[in-house]
Amino acid sequence: MSAEGPDLLSQLRAQRVAQEAFEPTGEELVHADAEDPDATGARRGRPSVASQLVVLVREHAVELCHDDDGVTYVRYGVAPRVQTWPLESRTTREWMAHLYYMTHGGAPRAQALADATATLAGIARYDGPRRMVYLRTARTPDAVLHDMCDEAWRAVTVTPGGWRVGPAPVIYRRPVAARAVAEPRRGGTVGDVIDRLDLPAATARHVITWVIASILGDAPVPVLELTGPAGSGKTTLMRRIRSMIDPHDADARAAPRSVEDLYVAARHAYVLATDNLSHIGTEMSDALCVLCTGGGYARRTLYTTDEETVLRARRPIIMTGVTPVITAPDLLDRAIAIALAPREDRDRATEDDLERMWTATLPVSMGVIYDLTAAVMRERSATRLASLPRMADYAVTGETLSRICGWPSYAAEYAAHRGELAARGVDSSPVAAALLEEMRTTARYDGTLGGLAQVLARRRADTDGWPRSVRGVADAIRRAAPGLASAGITIAWDPVRHTDGYHVTIHRALEWRP
Repeated sequence: MSAEGPDLLSQLRAQRVAQEAFEPTGEELVHADAEDPDATGARRGRPSVASQLVVLVREHAVELCHDDDGVTYVRYGVAPRVQTWPLESRTTREWMAHLYYMTHGGAPRAQALADATATLAGIARYDGPRRMVYLRTARTPDAVLHDMCDEAWRAVTVTPGGWRVGPAPVIYRRPVAARAVAEPRRGGTVGDVIDRLDLPAATARHVITWVIASILGDAPVPVLELTGPAGSGKTTLMRRIRSMIDPHDADARAAPRSVEDLYVAARHAYVLATDNLSHIGTEMSDALCVLCTGGGYARRTLYTTDEETVLRARRPIIMTGVTPVITAPDLLDRAIAIALAPREDRDRATEDDLERMWTATLPVSMGVIYDLTAAVMRERSATRLASLPRMADYAVTGETLSRICGWPSYAAEYAAHRGELAARGVDSSPVAAALLEEMRTTARYDGTLGGLAQVLARRRADTDGWPRSVRGVADAIRRAAPGLASAGITIAWDPVRHTDGYHVTIHRALEWRP
């Protein structure tokens, strides 16, 4: 060891003794803790910054709670302006940081915020109550509550007797991009709403029915497809529809890239509005079916764990495209398609003028929408349909509204519309199209699936969509069955496998329309 060794060691020991003898002031301690959650204060028996944050939140929060999906929330504010935010949200982190700054004059580090959030989440999940937390619309046994999303945290309460604006009696969560619904005013008529939508009467009836069913929120609503050439007003109409239900900063999104993106979007918006689609793949089409009628999506929580995060939702969906984009039969069976005509140049206006005119009339239009919603709630239980289609609750709502307004039967119009969409599904399936072509000259087929596949293969067009197996042909026919039935083609499947395979019987009705 060099001669400098003992002297240097003595100096280091002296410095350590001096540091341990140093007692910081309260202000110095706060700043030390703010820089490092495990710094001097924690070592001297004082609470860490994370612990101080937990105490502050519990002192200032109205409640820590969780919902049925296990998502944890903090509720804070003074009634009736009590806000509800997920504990993991950016808004909650900012509120916690502000609490700490106002109390200690310092800034907590990210790790302290993360540690405090994890502790608060455990308290909310295991010690806090389970609450029903709603997004935009809520249903109670005797009322529908439509969140206005304003600074006063008010809602429109609609009952069979009418509607009123006031403090929300249920718990809402609000995405940061959500915007306020126009404050409703009384005095309008449904004819005024039709005029302001600037649509043909039959098309406007579809839109108004869809809007009211979405606000009711107690049953699935069909996917709303808006198509038309450039300049036909698809995006403008989509934005107007959304402004009556779920105004949002991103009121016209691009197509989601994955099913996970779709469900993440559903977590942050009540209405999913996708603009300018050109194609919907099979996986996305299946996901839209589930999201339309209600379901969930499970994903891995983190790549370093084997846990799953489940996203559950049921959402109204709007999509636009120049050409029809829904072709899968199962999604067509859950859809309403509106084709818009091109507009003349003399009928056009600037975006600012269109927005100003719509915004000026929206409060009275919303009053009409809530009036009609109350009337549907009052009269719907008395509506009976001869037969119930897919989306039966929606059909009943539409028929009830038509009777209230004196419109033609919505149930009949909806049934005819579904038949037209089912025919579209047949046209988009090469197997179904080949079967229709075969049945033009053959009144009946009774034989094996393998034989049917060979018969149809002779009418096969050059396409990559043709199945590679007999089972694939059978699956394609099953998917297209609603459209084939609307064309008068009846299919009976023999569930018993024979020595030569499965059998199927197909025949066309006497009153067949190809």
